[in-house]
Amino acid sequence: MISILFSKQLYGLYKQAKSGPPSTHDVENKLLSASANTKAERVAYAQLSAWRSCEHLSSTEAKEEFLIKLFQYDEEWDYHSVLN
Repeated sequence: MISILFSKQLYGLYKQAKSGPPSTHDVENKLLSASANTKAERVAYAQLSAWRSCEHLSSTEAKEEFLIKLFQYDEEWDYHSVLN
């Protein structure tokens, strides 16, 4: 079973790879959820935190790190075939 921390890391890497760094609009909307009352608001804030933790990576670096983490989870998976 995938841990919550691992899934957050994957989410952050995926968003960075697909969308680049979060925009000011993304940050402002989700930071308002810092005092979240509902589960959906807490999830949105956790997702933003995970995404922001990856904003220093380029899209390519985030893609590679995403694939490496998947390989670490399932060592039989050949991520090299995806990179080429």
